[in-house]
Amino acid sequence: MIGFLKGKVLMKNDVVVLDVGGIGFEINTTQATKMELDVGEECSLFTTVRYVRDDLPQIYGFKRVIEKEIFELLVSVSGIGPKVAMSVLDAFGIGEIVQIIEGKDVARLCMVGGVGKKGAERIIIDLKDKIKKISGIPEVTIKQTFERDAVDALVALGFPNFSARKAVEDVLRENPSLKTAEEIIKVALERLSKK
Repeated sequence: MIGFLKGKVLMKNDVVVLDVGGIGFEINTTQATKMELDVGEECSLFTTVRYVRDDLPQIYGFKRVIEKEIFELLVSVSGIGPKVAMSVLDAFGIGEIVQIIEGKDVARLCMVGGVGKKGAERIIIDLKDKIKKISGIPEVTIKQTFERDAVDALVALGFPNFSARKAVEDVLRENPSLKTAEEIIKVALERLSKK
């Protein structure tokens, strides 16, 4: 239907409004995508349309094709709608999602709002073979394992998943020499406590 949109970002609140040839498209995005977009700047989004409440079409947009592919796989699972799929993409990086599915980590998936034990099990069972067919999935490295552990620790301390992940990403970008989860957590806690 609508697979790609390119235009100027008019605003970003709950949705991103993209001006494409004088038409404003409301696009649902992940928090990470929203953070990458600047109002007034040109951007391109890979999109998909899903019908929700009363057959109302909603556009979902992604900066990278692989995010769109993972989203489409998630919504193909019975009982998993677009809102939950976006929550999964907000909570974990692409490599983490693959690792969770391949490792059959039901508990980690259940950390996402809207995903219960049965839903997590369905995601794992339905996607374990399909996820391997997607090309371009990043390998999870030791540093990413430390990053994931740091995010998990911050979430356990009560920080929202997105805020914890953003803080850890910022810390690693500014301090690439950090080598352990403990070091990452310490610097991320300092950053989060200032907000």
